Amino acid sequence: SYPNSHRQIESELLRIIMQNQKLDDLLSDQSDNLRLQEGLKLLRPRPSVGSLSAYDEFNFDEMHRFMRSFRLDVDETITGKEPFPGEMMKLTRLKVNLPEEICDHLELI
Repeated sequence: SYPNSHRQIESELLRIIMQNQKLDDLLSDQSDNLRLQEGLKLLRPRPSVGSLSAYDEFNFDEMHRFMRSFRLDVDETITGKEPFPGEMMKLTRLKVNLPEEICDHLELI
């Protein structure tokens, strides 16, 4: 068992081995079943195509490290909240030089 674990890992491994053995037996009994063979072809891994194939050369650890370094954690980026007032802000001109016809158009909206 693992040092910090209070469980017996060996019994779990034995259970997994037994399940795999049962699956092997079932598959060998059905080796002449054409429907099963066609269905298993669908489960076979396929190579990536297009832009996804660029990531095929990386192993899981490299991809996981990349994901951790570039993902945004929403809980850490949002720092507060405020209630929505229910209305939009009033039209105001603050140090903005716009042509008069654009200002007139904005006031109509």
